[in-house]
Amino acid sequence: MPARDTIRLLQLSGAWSGYIEKNPEGASCLGPLAGLEKQRRRYAEAVKALSDPQRTRLILVARAQKTTLDEVARTHQELAAIGLTRQNLVINGVLPAGEVVHDALAAAIRHREQAAIAGMPAALRDLPVDPLPLKAFNMVGVEALCSLLSDQDEIAAPAGS
Repeated sequence: MPARDTIRLLQLSGAWSGYIEKNPEGASCLGPLAGLEKQRRRYAEAVKALSDPQRTRLILVARAQKTTLDEVARTHQELAAIGLTRQNLVINGVLPAGEVVHDALAAAIRHREQAAIAGMPAALRDLPVDPLPLKAFNMVGVEALCSLLSDQDEIAAPAGS
């Protein structure tokens, strides 16, 4: 999962420190430790910048599903534990209330989504949360992204079509 890989990468500079301290003259599978030390410092600087709430905000994205929200809560806690505390949560693809009027399946989906949001893990409840509605088109391209926050259910056809 990409979030897990990212967290492990962010924790890498701390792991390097211990290895370098125990093997100051040696080499690793990545090469001489002198070169590794330079890269460790670069990673540490990156983590420091990411940990600075004045410079960085992390946006966690989840669907309105219990398992997805549980996973994002674990990611939130792991990121906070390494100092990345300025986080927001986007709940993506929430079925709009107006879509359920004459559709029992849509009503059941919306009910399940709303229950997942209401029962989201406590770790996420203090985060700023922005729900984004499910759109009837793929979110690919600039026009689609520009219409993300509009009430449109379709994007305009490209000029010349």
